[in-house]
Order: sequence, then structure tokens, then C-alpha cells
Amino acid sequence: MRILLWWLSCGLAVVLGYEGLGGALRASVARDLGMAALGLSAALGVVSLVRASHARAGRRPAMVGLWILLVARGALAHANDDPTAWPSPRGVASGVRTLEVEQASHPGPRCRVRVRSGETRLWLDAPPEACPLAHGQRIRVLAARLHRHAWPELPGDPSPAALARARGAVALATVDRVWPAGGEASAYWAWVAEQRQRAWELTRGDPAAGFVVASSLGVRSALVPADRNALRRAGLGHLVAVSGLHVGLAAWALLLVSSRLGARFASLRGTGVLLSWLPLVAYVLLTGASPPAVRAGAMAMGVGLGGLVGRPHHGPVLLAATSVVMLVVRPAWASDPGFQLSVAAMATLVRAPPGEGLVRQTWRVTWVVLPLSLWHFGHAGAWGVVANLVAVPVFTLWILPCGLLGWWLVPWLGPLALAPASWGAQLVLDVAELVAAWPSPPRVAVGVAAALALGAGLWLGRRDDAGRLRPAGAWLPSAPLSVAVIIAVAWPRTELAPPGVRWWAAGSPRAPAVVTVAIDRGHEGCLHRVALSPGRWRGLLDAMALDAVGLAPREAALAPHELELRRGLRAQRRWLDEPPRCGSPPDERSIAAALRSCRRRAGTRHAMVVGTVDGPRCWLGDGWERLPTGLLDSAASEAPR
Repeated sequence: MRILLWWLSCGLAVVLGYEGLGGALRASVARDLGMAALGLSAALGVVSLVRASHARAGRRPAMVGLWILLVARGALAHANDDPTAWPSPRGVASGVRTLEVEQASHPGPRCRVRVRSGETRLWLDAPPEACPLAHGQRIRVLAARLHRHAWPELPGDPSPAALARARGAVALATVDRVWPAGGEASAYWAWVAEQRQRAWELTRGDPAAGFVVASSLGVRSALVPADRNALRRAGLGHLVAVSGLHVGLAAWALLLVSSRLGARFASLRGTGVLLSWLPLVAYVLLTGASPPAVRAGAMAMGVGLGGLVGRPHHGPVLLAATSVVMLVVRPAWASDPGFQLSVAAMATLVRAPPGEGLVRQTWRVTWVVLPLSLWHFGHAGAWGVVANLVAVPVFTLWILPCGLLGWWLVPWLGPLALAPASWGAQLVLDVAELVAAWPSPPRVAVGVAAALALGAGLWLGRRDDAGRLRPAGAWLPSAPLSVAVIIAVAWPRTELAPPGVRWWAAGSPRAPAVVTVAIDRGHEGCLHRVALSPGRWRGLLDAMALDAVGLAPREAALAPHELELRRGLRAQRRWLDEPPRCGSPPDERSIAAALRSCRRRAGTRHAMVVGTVDGPRCWLGDGWERLPTGLLDSAASEAPR
């Protein structure tokens, strides 16, 4: 227990330095404090070495010095992740910037890749024809057309800085055209880029095959948005975000093969385990090296290392040590939802009693990740237990093995090699579509259920006098977990809407989404034009303080993206079949003019304008700016007062 607590304290030290010192202070101050903490840690290290001859006298300064060193690591990492550290344009001309590609690109509707400009790393969003790109290649872009996203494009969007930091970059940047600039690509990363590109091109138009390559190779763009949203609502999003389940299965198969070889050839026992790490690391990098995949791969290597040295591993300690090492390498993972969900779920599994079945394990994991899901995504995923009971066995026993085997046969058999895995994938997609249509319980109901579980656990007791879990108590969440769920439900949501909003429009000037606020019900609205992708609407509605919306009456049939939005909001109990009484928005020409003006100010692809009692305002990422009233014609005055 003391070792486990020591590892946990080390992890908290890194988080304190990154999110505490670094997050609360400016980059320059955080860098100065980090350097001071680094010097203090070195001084304590010298003191511990001097006192080491006196039995255990030098242990305490060494431990304190290590904790201060970890705090310094977090503070310096946050200072280095400062998005304002943007070098001046470099290249063959002042208006051209040369970027060096790192790792391999991710294909899709947009080509995404990590690039380096000087000492600054960027997560670049480029046109799809730019892929494939591999480590070592260089590209040129126009400096004037390279836009760095410092703030969310629309209210409720995820932070672009957090998205970039989780991928080892300091900022997210967008460019509309790239030119090759030479450079020799790494052989391995070129192979990875080609595999991802082939997977994207081969499965377009086939949802089942897209699920296979998305779940087995990490090419999530191969999955159509409607299926991706259905999987997320059904609690099966972890199947397409290559997670510990995928890497754990691959590691288990590799360790099984290496142990069989070691049993046949005693001299290859240690070598076989070490060689099994090579394909494991290659698979983690092929799938994109997401935090859950890295965590699972590192733990699998730790299990193999423990077997080599003849020391049994302790699950919680191994998980804590792996998490601390990951945070030391990349402290930004501390705020990544994937990392948090993966560690929380694995902490539940490594502490599971022997012989616990799939149903109870899924139930326990659902409760553990519930407060994080409520905090980050705003929904409970209550039906994930039912969906996982069907999908996880099919995925484990059929889709992943057949998908990986079929992918190696694609050069000879073409798309036909993925057909067996696609049969199971279609079953999972059907289950996801069915479960996603079930209405999720309201947040208040989730909080009430957690409160009842807390009361039952305190009144009846989860353990008997001998310290063993009671049969009924094993199904109840622990008291801290119930309190965490209640806090996540009761925590006030962040509303970014200015006061007195009558209508708002978001998106591009040519095809914006338009919403008017109800006259007599201020937390409901009418959708006049949807335009934006369904995945962006939940966060946007939360930020604009709208509990539910309905489609304004019209004669035209619903478009596919409007049907998808209706399905998603119905599952969240936020869709109104009978829309409330709303006013009319300004005409399309006025909205387009306002959005063009707002987009020039914000410098983003999409823009957002709201009409308030004090006139129109433009969203600039961190606040609202007034727009000239002349941009809107008299139709704006017809909005409800």
C-alpha cells in the first residue's frame, strides 16, 4: 500500500506542476518557477547523497527532491506548451514557411499530421490530397494562409490547445494548400502512412468495413459520422478509439506465442518476450499512439518484464507506475479525457475480485467512468452495459482477430479480405443503432440514483464484519464514487451566451445554422437551419443555455444530417417534436453579411453571431464583440422582445 501511495503522490506532483503552477500562471512565470524548483531538487539530491552514509538519513531528502523535480517537470512542460511561442516565418521567402513532418499523417476529409517549425510543434490540419506524409518529409505553406487556432471556433467546441497538447504539439493550425519541399521519409513511418491511406481509400462507402479498420487500425475517419455518433451514444465509442482492449488482446496473443516458443526452446525464453515487444510497439504506433493504447502497451511490457525477472506484478502498482511515467513524458495527458477514462476503467479491472463475470465487470466500469463522462461529455451512457454485453464478445472473438488477419491479406485479396470481419462489424453497428435510439436518463435521475446508492451503502453496509463484500453490496458503487457522480450532476454548467439573446447564427456565411429563442420559454429554441454537423450541436446548445430545441415548421423533407441530429437530441431528451413559439430571424443576406464581418475579426473558417437586445455580437473565441448594427436590416427588429 505504501508503494502504491508513493506512485500516486508522484503522479499528483506532475499534475500539480502542469495544471496548478503552469495553468494558473503565465508561461514566463511558470518557466522561472520550474527552473527554481529544478535547482531546489538538485540541491536536495546533493544533500541526500551526502547523508546517504547515515543509514536511512538520506532517504527523505531524496524523496522530497524527487517530488519537487516532478513539479518542475510539469511547470516547465506547460511553459513549453505555450501557444504564443510562434517563430517568425522562415523559408525560401519571407512569405513561405517550411515545416518538417513528424511520425505519419492521418487521412480523412482533412489530412492531419504533426509538423515542426523550428523548435515549435504544430498539429496541422491540411487538405485531404496532402496525405500521405511521413516522418522526415518537408512541406511548404504560405505563412499568410497558415492559421493558428488559439481559441475554440464556436462556443462549446473543445479547446484546440488541449487537442494539440495531447498530440505533442503546442497549437492547432489550419492551411488550405501545401507543397512538397523534399526530404527523405522514414521507412517505417512511410509504411504506416501508406497503410492508413489505403485503409481510408479502400473502405469508403462501406460502413462495416470502415468500422473494421477504424477499430483495428485506428483510422477513425473511415467511419461515417452517423455511425460514430451512434456508437458514442450507445456506450461503444471505446471500440473505435483504439484502447486498452485492442492493445491488451494483441499483447496477450504475442505473449502467448513467445511463452510457447520459450517452452520449446529454453534458451529463447527471455529473447522471445523481448521480441514480442517489437510488434506490440509497432502496433501502438500504427494506431496513432493514443493515451489508452500507450497505457495498455506499457502495462503489457511491465507484465512481461516481471515474468523475466521472476517477480509477480501487482496490478494497481503497475497501473500507477505506468501512469506516472506517461505523465512525465507528456504531462498534457493529465487533462486528456481518453487518458482519464482509460486509467479509471483499468483501476477497476485490476482491483476486481477473482472470478468476476463480464456482467459485473461491465457494471463496475460503467459506474467508475460515469462521473468523467458527465463532466467531459455531458451524458451518462446508461445503456452501455447492455450494448457492451453483446458487442465486446463479438469484437474480441471475431472482429479484431479477423480484421487484423484480413488486413494482411488485402494486398492479395483486396476488400474481400475484410468481409469476414465486416459480418461481425455490421452486427455491432446494428446493436449501436438500436441502443442509441433509447432515451438516456436525465442528469437529475442519474444524480438521484447515485444518492440512493450512497444511502443504501451507508445504511446496509457494503462489507460484512470480516471485511468481505456482501453479495448485494458488490453491485453498489463506493461512497466516494457516488459522491463524485452527484457532484458531476450538480455542478453548474458553463454558459457562454450573452444576456438577452433573441437569435443566433453559426457556421459559414453561405450555409449557416440559424436558431431563434422561444418567446415565452427562454431555455428552448427553434431550429430554422441546421447546417452544422450533428456532433457539434450538444456543446453549442449547452454553451448557449438551451435545454431543448425543435425544428421550425416547413414543407421540405428532412435532410440526412437533420435526421441524425434529431435522433441524437431525442436520445438526450433535448428534442421538441412540437417546437415552441419563436420569432423570425433576420433575412439570409443580413446574416451572411454579419457572419462575413465576424469571420474576418475571428480569423476562423466558421463564425458565430448573436442578436441581443443591445444589438448583434460576434464570438471571438474568448468573448463577444459588438458588431455595427447596420449589418442587419429591419428584419432584426422583428425578433421577439
